[in-house]
Amino acid sequence: MLARDRVHTVGKGSFLQFCAERLSAGAATDFFSDEVRSVVWVGDIVSILASLARDGVSPQSAGVYNMGGPERVTRVEVAEAVAAQGGYDAPQLIRPVARSSLPPAARAVASPPDISMDSTKLRSLTGHPATRLAEMVAGAAGAAG
Repeated sequence: MLARDRVHTVGKGSFLQFCAERLSAGAATDFFSDEVRSVVWVGDIVSILASLARDGVSPQSAGVYNMGGPERVTRVEVAEAVAAQGGYDAPQLIRPVARSSLPPAARAVASPPDISMDSTKLRSLTGHPATRLAEMVAGAAGAAG
C-alpha cells in the first residue's frame, strides 16, 4: 500500500518515504529487482471501502476480493518512479539487486517473489478506477510539498 507521508510514528516509514529520503540524500541504494507486487494507493482503498459501506453488497457479489493496484511492479520500479517525480539521477542512485542472489542470512524476512494481485473482480463490482504508480507517487509528492 502506498500513501502520503505518515502523520504518526508507528515504527517505520513508508517505502515511498524511504525512497525519497535515500534519493534526496544522494545515497546509492540497493533495491530488489526480482520481487513483484501490485501496490495500491491508500485513497483507492478508502474509496472502495466507503462505496461498499454506503451501497452494501448483494448476496451474489459477497465473497473474497483482491485489493491491489493495476500494475505489477518491482521495488526498483517504485524507486525509479520516485526518482522521476523528484528529478533525481536514477541510474546513479538506484542499484538493482536480485534478492535471490543474497545469502540466506541476508534474507531475514521470507517473501515470495510474486505477491501481485489481480483486482479486476473488485474493480468490476465497484466501478472504481485504479490509481497507477506514477499517479500515486505524484500524489504523495504533492501532499508532502
